[in-house]
Amino acid sequence: MKNTIFIFLFYFLLLSKAYCQTKEQMENMTEDELKEKIADEQSVKACDCIEKFVKVQTDANRINIKINSCIEETAKTFDLFKSLVGAYKSGKKNNTIFFSPGHYDSESYFTIERSLLKTCPSMQEFIGTNNYIYPNSVSNDKEALALFNKGQVFLQEQNYKEAIKSFKSALKKDSKFSFAWDNLGIVYYTTDKKDDALKAFKNSMKEAPNGLYPMIYIPRIYSDKKDYQQALKLYKEVVEIYPNNLDVNLSIANLYYLQINDAYSSFKYYAKAYKLANTSQIDISEKIYEMIKEIHNTSKDEKEISEFTQILKDNNINIREQ
Repeated sequence: MKNTIFIFLFYFLLLSKAYCQTKEQMENMTEDELKEKIADEQSVKACDCIEKFVKVQTDANRINIKINSCIEETAKTFDLFKSLVGAYKSGKKNNTIFFSPGHYDSESYFTIERSLLKTCPSMQEFIGTNNYIYPNSVSNDKEALALFNKGQVFLQEQNYKEAIKSFKSALKKDSKFSFAWDNLGIVYYTTDKKDDALKAFKNSMKEAPNGLYPMIYIPRIYSDKKDYQQALKLYKEVVEIYPNNLDVNLSIANLYYLQINDAYSSFKYYAKAYKLANTSQIDISEKIYEMIKEIHNTSKDEKEISEFTQILKDNNINIREQ
């Protein structure tokens, strides 16, 4: 049975261009390594699918639908591969191959989505427009949506008590409504109810594991609680998925410099943040530049100064003479 599974797996891997050319090579890879290789390959296919569409389409709603379709199609293939890999690596004589349809919000869907957020330029560019809709972000329940919109108005009016009531009511109608969890978390955070905010953001991540808002707020809460190492750990997980997010890179830089007292690491992230700040963010760029300049000019260690100089060069940053 294992040899039969190998033949199927080998054939599919060749079709997917995953470059596992021999049985020995597959034997030497762990189950997780094989699955990661396959996920990366399917993500490349999904990215190609998205890129072809966004070149000719500007409507955000249609782009969201297409992204959903591209991810679902590749997630289906990934599910089959995962099942084949699991059966092959189990070593059992008799295996039943199961796979889910890679539907919108399945584990495989989130895996492909996460890989796209890390590596796909078209996906990253669309995320930057703030128009991307994650699975479970918006409810299909009309009453839940109406209550959510009501909460939005209360939030803008800073009527936080009524906003909380509205978002909670929306979640009673649809507990998977991640935007409602996000906004409930934001209200709790704004009113200094950090523990309640943390619970809300974690609930949001259960429904939309790659959602940016909870991924940014959760480490911020740990930082507020002075658990700086946990905050740093979580921020680094975020920056792996959103490598070009200015706020996340800047938050890591601030943590390193202001709380952990690691000038070198902070300098790297300030440099990256400065590079990410575009021309419309002049005030932010100048503040980041001043931090870079301060760290650079206060360093007395020759080795550290040399490292700083290389970081500046790599990011095309010049320290202006006074």
